[in-house]
Order: sequence, then C-alpha cells, then structure tokens
Amino acid sequence: MIELFTWSAAVLAAAGTVFIAVLAARRAQLSRRDRLDAAAEARLRGTALALVEGELLDTGSLSGREGKVLARVLARYARRLHGGARGQIAIFFERGGHIERELAALGSRRGWQRATAAFVLGDMGSDRAVPALTHALADSRREVRSAAARSLGRLGAADSVEAIVYALARREVPWAVGGQALLAIGPAALSELRALEARAEPGVRAAAVELVGHVGNASDGPLLLERLQDSSADVRAKAALALGRLGAEEASADLRESLRDRMPFVRAAAAAALGMIGDRDAIEDLSIEARANGFDSAQAAATALALIDPRAVEAAAAVTGSGPHLREAADLLGCGRHDAGGARPAGARLRHARVLRRPERDLPALHRDRLARGGPASARAGVRRGGRGVLVTVDAADLGPPARIQRAGRHRRERALAARAALPAARGHRRQRRLDGRHDRASSGCVRPRSGSQGTS
Repeated sequence: MIELFTWSAAVLAAAGTVFIAVLAARRAQLSRRDRLDAAAEARLRGTALALVEGELLDTGSLSGREGKVLARVLARYARRLHGGARGQIAIFFERGGHIERELAALGSRRGWQRATAAFVLGDMGSDRAVPALTHALADSRREVRSAAARSLGRLGAADSVEAIVYALARREVPWAVGGQALLAIGPAALSELRALEARAEPGVRAAAVELVGHVGNASDGPLLLERLQDSSADVRAKAALALGRLGAEEASADLRESLRDRMPFVRAAAAAALGMIGDRDAIEDLSIEARANGFDSAQAAATALALIDPRAVEAAAAVTGSGPHLREAADLLGCGRHDAGGARPAGARLRHARVLRRPERDLPALHRDRLARGGPASARAGVRRGGRGVLVTVDAADLGPPARIQRAGRHRRERALAARAALPAARGHRRQRRLDGRHDRASSGCVRPRSGSQGTS
C-alpha cells in the first residue's frame, strides 16, 4: 500500500512538472509572438498610413505575419476614420481577399469564429458584407447576432434597418447594441423607421417610434401624434417622449390629454415631454398630476413643472396637501439643483466644456457677447483631466444657460498649452468657489451647521 502511494506521488510530481514546463513554454511562445508583432507593427505603420492616404503600394511582398499585422492595424484605424480614408481601407481588404475569408468564417461551425468574423467585417468597411451580416442577425448564438448588428451600424447599412428593429423587438439583440447601430446609420434609417411605425407588432412599433425620436426631425410630428392613440401603452409612452425630444409644440394639446391616460408610465412620459417642450398651458394639469398618488407620474410632473415655471412649483408646494413631489421639487430649486428659467442659481454644479483653441469662433455668439460685456473678471475657470484630454470648466454669472462647445485643439500639445494657460485662473478661484458653494447651500437651508458651531446665548 505504501509503495502504491509512493508511485502515485511520483507520477503526480512528474505530471505537475510537465504541466508547468508546458505553461512556461507556451508563455515564452506568446511573449515572442507579441514582440514580433509589435516590431512588425512599428515597421508597417508608415505603410498603413500611406494606404489610408490612397497611395498604391505593392503589399504582395509582405510575409504572412506582416500581412496579418497590417490588416489588424488598418482595422483599428477604420474604427476612428470616416469618408474617403475608410473607403481606402475597404479597398485594401477587398483586394487582399480578407473579405472573402471572413465571409467564409461566418459559416463556421464554431460560434466564436462566427462572432469574430461578424465583428471584423464591420471594421473592414466593405458593403459586400452587408447581406451576410443581415443573415447573421438570425444566428442561433447571441454574441454572433450582437456582432452582426454592431457591424451593420458601422457600415451604415440602411437596407438592414428593418432586420435590426425586428431583432430588437424580439430581444434577440441587446438594446444597447442594436439601438447604437441604428443611431450610427442615422437619418438614412428614417424612411424604414417611419414605415415600421405602422406595423402590426407592438414591439416593432415601439422600437421604431423611440428611434425616430432620436434621429428624426420636425416633419415626424404628425406620425408620432398618431402613435399617441396607439393601442399599446408602450408605444404611447415612446411616442410622447419622442415628441418631447423633437420639441413638437403642435403636440402640446395631445400631450396634455395623455396626462389622463390610464397607464402611469404613459402619464409620466407625457409629463416629461411637456417639460421638454416648455408648455406653459400645461402648468395646471401638471400641478394636478404632481399631487396624484402614482409615484413615477407625480414625480415626472413635478420635475416638468419645475422646468417650465419654478415660481409655480414654489407656490404649489406652499399649499397644504401639495404632496411630497412638489415639496421635493421646491427644495431642489432652493438648493440650486434645477437650472430653471435659463438662470443658473449660485452654487449650482458646473458643466465641463472642452478646451477652446479659438474662443471667438467656438463659443456661441450669445455667450460670447455676454462674456465680452462681463469681462474675464466675472468668469471662473477650472481645469481637470477627463478621458483622453484636458477639460476646462467655465462658469460665468452672466452667461445664462451653459454653452455646448465642440471639441477644439485636437492635438495633445494644443490641449496641454490651453490647459496650462487656464491653470493660474483655476488655482486662484478654486478656494473661492468652495466658499461660495458652502455659503449658498447654507443660506438656502440645504446644509445644517456643524454641531458646536453655533454660539451659546
């Protein structure tokens, strides 16, 4: 018996030694491959940039490893490029036979290979992959369907809008993936989405209506108004929110009527839409809904009322029996949490805008004029790092609503110089901002004094 245990221990020790040796050899092999790929990528980066610029280069002399590395580099570039540069990348993949290989991999028996091929085809940028990717939306594996939907969005495949919407309605594709794909297709998807609004399936109608609210325009108002009378409550709620996003003032009367819908989430959507539109005729209806028992609809009505008329919220909250939601909205207004009426309360949270290379060009005219009248002394600036760039916080008491500023200073050196120029002002005002915020919150009753800080009488 002891001899058997001895032999078993020896066998296990030998097996463990072999296993460790195999792992070490595999790790060494992978490290060597990574080093070779990194060296090849460094050599081929100039070739990749030349191909993106449209130069005709002979890539037939590249080795198998170099060809794969070049394809991987161009696929990575394609995720960030659009227009003619992306078209040049697609031409390279078509001429090199990469499209055919990945299309063949879409028919593999292994699910991970099909998912990888569906993902890579979107980065290659060739429209020849659209029919196969559309067919892959019916694959039995969820990861394959998600990769196909993502790639169709990258390719801007307007012909596949209906298939993506149906996959969303059947929950075969995650909403985050399919919705982002349709948003990437953009206005080109509108004609298909408008036609899908009248389909028999409620899920299809709801998905189409919601997406029209994101990529549509003012001309979609009449169609969305019809969906406010839809038999599906989900469609009615999505239609109300879509009308609010599009700012359809002509739908205000119908949205006020939707505040009487029997479904609470439809009433909440209608209240939110009225707040987006800023319909002052809905103040009374919103006040009534804000006092109702339903939590979601009452809270949405109180929030919308605060956006439309802050004084009406304060007056309604002072009345006995106003309900918790109106009182909460009034308290938030007092604390500076609501940016009501276009005036920013003191102590409110600042929005961050990217560094401006040319403020006289990139800042909207309204805010530029007000900033010029107020002078630099009235503006406070701060700097923080966020994402891949340096963000500058700008807040001026007389600027009105915060401006949305497009990204300027694309190069790292430009962002660094701009941030360095703004940094002294940020340091000078940082402590003053903290003191102002504490004073404003304490004066509005949102912060209790610390124990022992009050004087004894």
